[in-house]
Amino acid sequence: MKEYTLIIILVLLSTIASASCFGERYNLTQILLNKEDKHSIFTCHIKQTYFGQGGYTSVAVVKEVFRGKPIDTIRIVTGGYTTEGGTKIKPGTNWLIISETKDNYHFTATICHNLSKPLTQEDIGCGYSMKVYGEDFIKVVRQIDDLKNSKFTGRKRIYLQDSLIAEGKLLKGYATHTWKHYNYSQRRNKTKLELEIDYQDGIPNGTTTRYVTDYLPLTKESTTEIRNGKLISKKVYNDRFYNYRYNNKNQRITNFYRIDEKGDTISKYREVGLLNSINNEYYAFYKHGDYMNLVDSSRYNCLCSGNYYKGAKIGIWKFYDKEGNVVEEETYNLIDTIKNDYKIFQDDGLIKAIGTLKENNPIGKWKYYYDNVLDNEVHYNSNSAIVSKTRHYNGGGKKITPHKKGMAEGTEHKYFKSGELRELTNYMNGIKHGLHIQLDEQGNTIYQSEFIKGIETTIFRSDGKANIVDGFKKGYNIQLNYKNGKKMHEGNIWMGYQIGEYINYKDNGDYTITHYESDKEKLVNNCDSRFPKKIIFYNKQGDLVREENYSEQ
Repeated sequence: MKEYTLIIILVLLSTIASASCFGERYNLTQILLNKEDKHSIFTCHIKQTYFGQGGYTSVAVVKEVFRGKPIDTIRIVTGGYTTEGGTKIKPGTNWLIISETKDNYHFTATICHNLSKPLTQEDIGCGYSMKVYGEDFIKVVRQIDDLKNSKFTGRKRIYLQDSLIAEGKLLKGYATHTWKHYNYSQRRNKTKLELEIDYQDGIPNGTTTRYVTDYLPLTKESTTEIRNGKLISKKVYNDRFYNYRYNNKNQRITNFYRIDEKGDTISKYREVGLLNSINNEYYAFYKHGDYMNLVDSSRYNCLCSGNYYKGAKIGIWKFYDKEGNVVEEETYNLIDTIKNDYKIFQDDGLIKAIGTLKENNPIGKWKYYYDNVLDNEVHYNSNSAIVSKTRHYNGGGKKITPHKKGMAEGTEHKYFKSGELRELTNYMNGIKHGLHIQLDEQGNTIYQSEFIKGIETTIFRSDGKANIVDGFKKGYNIQLNYKNGKKMHEGNIWMGYQIGEYINYKDNGDYTITHYESDKEKLVNNCDSRFPKKIIFYNKQGDLVREENYSEQ
């Protein structure tokens, strides 16, 4: 028992420590004072918690809405056993959700930098005791809403309990000039400056400075300049500098350089970004002009210097060792161009992207290559709106997805290498919705399901795996090795949870029978319901080897 308990602890610690969180880290008042912010904020009551594709997933009923337009019954993905960390939310509890969403149905909590919290101390459930709860955040939300509704003008300090979390000026209820946003540390029970943001009429416009909150003394992490919605410059840790220039509404030039402790430039490049002004999305990037890198050598990032032309190396390039000595020189020829097509190149001069421009916007078919192999195609209409996207697979076959208003819309077709139809998937407003069918190369249906607003329910499958019901696996599940067809594991799954006996097979013929909780109510309500109660080990002859019990003691 002690050995297994130690393994559980190590797994949990490694999950927390290795959480992969690459998105922006938001501050509560940063969200509330920016009138263009896209976060939804609302309270909800957790009805059930199952285990889905993104980890623990709770079904909840929305109660009070402060921001956004969540529908009446929603789903909240809270991770757990994933690279994003997270934990299970216990049914019967109430939560304040602060989350972005694509469809007003799917939201997140507990993972990465998410600000969602249990509403009160009684709603902790599977979490841990806190000094600040959702009800404390709501007081801040109401305070800022009252200031906006009363069109308050003047200087204001915002408090979370007794701690200052923001201060600055308001003009007719909206943030103006420079605001300081403080990070509240529950562990230290105090606040520390996290952000300084310039606002104009409730919208960030000017300089944003982010500070490192993990240690003293106060250290700038980055300084960003935004003017009228355009990124102008960014400085990271006082040694990396980005400057942005806009030639027109369709092209952004990024000039980057990095310095060492002596102030000498050790890395620099210029990058061109091509923007489709119709959907405001960048569709291509390439290096163009002087390049130098004397630091951070890797397989994809050589210690070298030279010139780029539309992504291709041209002229004389010098390659260095770690001491900065030239060890090799190589000459690259100027690549060919075609007047009627816009070409972007890889380092070695091979085509990376090719297409046609009309008034600096893409039209027709744009093709994107990787190592001279067609990787993606994007088809634009005469107004530069995306009509379809085609993905070509390395092993052969392709996927064609129709688009409307920048989102997947209609029936997506996937094909085998032979050209035979492999899958049909329907989309509505960028979300899977409607019939989904998978075929083998002989045209036989091997899987069929229906999506309703991204939630899948299996109609038929022939591979032995558990069906998906309302987005969760349910039924007897057999997992086969796709190479040799042998069983890897089998057993019952209920709403994503392994339940009862589950058999795992080893390559040498030995196997184990793992006993999970069989009581469905306990599976849903217990915080550790995915841990086994007992594992029995057998050799390939079926003889008992040993038994390990992990029941509560």
